[in-house]
Amino acid sequence: MALRRQWFKPGRHVEQIGKLAARPFFSRRSDDFATKPTRVRPLLAEIAENIGALFSIAIDVPEDLAKRGYSPAVVTDRLLDRVRTIQNAASTSKPRQGVDTNAAQVDIQVPGGAISMKALVRYTRSMLDLPEQHLGGEITRDGDTLNLLLRSRDRHSVTVIAGDVSATSVDVLAEKGGEAIVRATDPYVLASYWYDREEPERKFERTLAEIRYVLSHPPATDDPWAMNLWGLVLQSQGDKPAAIVKFRQAIAADPEGSPAYSNLFSVLVESGQREEAFKLLERVAAIPNPSPAVLNGLANGYSLFGKFDAAARTYERSVKLDPKNPTPPVGVAAAYYQLRRYDDAERAAEEAIERRPIPDAYMISLGVALERGRIDDARIRAEQVKAISPVVGALADGYVAIMEHRYSDAVTLFERGVTGAGATNPYAWFGYGRALAGESQYERAIEQYDRALAIMPSMVESLADRGAALAALGRYDAALASFAEAEKIQPRYARIYELWSRTLEKMGRRDDAAAKRAKAEALAKEQRTVLND
Repeated sequence: MALRRQWFKPGRHVEQIGKLAARPFFSRRSDDFATKPTRVRPLLAEIAENIGALFSIAIDVPEDLAKRGYSPAVVTDRLLDRVRTIQNAASTSKPRQGVDTNAAQVDIQVPGGAISMKALVRYTRSMLDLPEQHLGGEITRDGDTLNLLLRSRDRHSVTVIAGDVSATSVDVLAEKGGEAIVRATDPYVLASYWYDREEPERKFERTLAEIRYVLSHPPATDDPWAMNLWGLVLQSQGDKPAAIVKFRQAIAADPEGSPAYSNLFSVLVESGQREEAFKLLERVAAIPNPSPAVLNGLANGYSLFGKFDAAARTYERSVKLDPKNPTPPVGVAAAYYQLRRYDDAERAAEEAIERRPIPDAYMISLGVALERGRIDDARIRAEQVKAISPVVGALADGYVAIMEHRYSDAVTLFERGVTGAGATNPYAWFGYGRALAGESQYERAIEQYDRALAIMPSMVESLADRGAALAALGRYDAALASFAEAEKIQPRYARIYELWSRTLEKMGRRDDAAAKRAKAEALAKEQRTVLND
């Protein structure tokens, strides 16, 4: 059922149960209770569904392990720590459906009710046919080898979810057991987790194994997500045609809910199939009831074609439909940044960071700081990015180095930053070009700008700096065309006019140069930005 508000949030059950106790349901029922059931059942449903499945776990351990401090409670904590790590590290925007490791065994008395909250939830979930979840098992010893057997049980059946987990230490056994729990309860999250781990090296052995597991086990609703992830693996390995096939399969499996639209837009554009991408954009925009995942894909499509207003509105729709998802707020911030609404971009980035510290959100905040000459703030953001992602951290440090005119250092940093995940990031190639231009390597800089534009044709930053590099090589006509193209996409980007004016000055067109500089200065004043070299 669709709820108007969420009553329970992970980690705050006791406080929120206490607040619920003040609601009319918990007072002594009146004589006409039987004639007014409609108020009680929705409230019971809210309690039962929002507290999540009543979850318990119990692991038996050999006596010698217990004497060494590995009691059942300690082993259980180690298992759930691994589950927690995987859930928190997986960057997927897919709604979670696995074990809620934050759901502690809350069991308090309801005031005046002579009934515990756990008993109440158990009763209401039973009445609404929402099952309890129990996880149990035991560790056995075979010489130096420890074996873990895990079973899940509800009121209808018992299922072995892991029977071949073995290791020579409890810690390793708990790690493997935690993975087995995630695989049994939300297998796509485990696939996403391994993709993030393996993507820098582009070796996806574990990722592909987990993808195949997802595709061969229920629920079928995970299949579009798994095929989309498979497409990302192929794209990362440089096989764009095969990636396109997988993205199309993911869409065919769920046309109104697939997460693959965003990636299909990107790979079509990068492959030079812009007309096909635009036709896809029109078809997706016509979907009557798009899911948040589809809206995110549509917004990315709008961004690729320079329709940043539409992108911002579409991401905002996604946020309203899926307020817990940390990805759409980053998209909102990115769209505002492209619109040169820097205050809104920074605010949206901060809100996104509060939801989840995603590197892209920090990078948007860093970008605003650099546009406004706040180098100290940019350094702070760079350190925060590095703490989350060393690869993206190299990009952050590279941009700071450019602003400090340390171009040689910036080149080194961007050479690292364009590897792995950075290879599909247009801002990685743009930064690399800026660093090379700072070293007066203009031909090489243009190559990097072109790579950025192949990924994101609407990237006005690359168009503007590409024009400056062309002008430095004396190719003025091509430079002016690049500036004009950038202006057509985003006429509120001050740097376009600053670089344009410098080119016109070199050409001896001083009046035209003065007009462009005046426009640059007016925009910079309005947006509180600085006109950097």
